[in-house]
This record gives sequence, C-alpha cells and structure tokens, in this order.
Amino acid sequence: MSQENVEVMRRVFESLNARSAETMEQLVTPDAEWRPVLTAGGDLERRVYRGSAGIVQYWTDLDELFEGTEIQVEEVEPIGPDHVLFGGRVIARGRRSGVPLDERIWALCELRDRKFFRGTAYRSRADALEAVGLRE
Repeated sequence: MSQENVEVMRRVFESLNARSAETMEQLVTPDAEWRPVLTAGGDLERRVYRGSAGIVQYWTDLDELFEGTEIQVEEVEPIGPDHVLFGGRVIARGRRSGVPLDERIWALCELRDRKFFRGTAYRSRADALEAVGLRE
C-alpha cells in the first residue's frame, strides 16, 4: 500500500501542475484538506482548502499572484501505511513584481482509500517529520 500511496501523490502533484480539476477529483477524497505554507505575505496561509475543488482553488489563488507556478517533485516517500512525505520546489515569478520564486517545501500527506485526504506543508523536512512524531 505504501508504494501505491507514493504513486497517488505523484499523480496529485502532476495534476496540480496541469491544473486538471477532473483528474484531481478522482485523486482526492470529498472531505480532503490542504494547509499551505507557501503564501504571498501570509494571505493564503491562513486558509484551509477543502475538497478537490478547494485544492484546485489554492492553485488558482496562487496563479493570481504568480506566473508559471510549478511544483518540481524531488522526493516522495512513504511514512507508515497512510502517510507520504513530499519534498520539492515551487517555482514561480511574482505577477506584479516579476521577482522569481524558488521555494523549497515539504508536505506531509495523509491518504485514505488510496486517495489524498489531508496535507500540510512545512518549510523543513524536520518540521514535517515532527508532525507525525518522527525525527531525522
């Protein structure tokens, strides 16, 4: 099951990059939650995005602030039977400022019935692992 969860999360990130709401709906539970860390001055960080539509909305919100937003997947590894640790980069350019963004993020993702159920982004691997009671 752990490797299946890794593959599900790879597909989730691919569908986010493609902005595919249809694919996202197939990969996400109806009650899914996403808690971002990458924000524009904290505006998006205070929100919890719910369901497949909410997760797609997060990327829509980012696209209003940034151009060319893309996730570069660097690692996805199972953490127990129901969690996956994602490490990667968010690459974008400020829509108004033109300033490039290359932000390293980590996300701890929980899956239920081989679908994304809950995810929280972190600024470090250590913080993500600590959220499930593990240390590097």
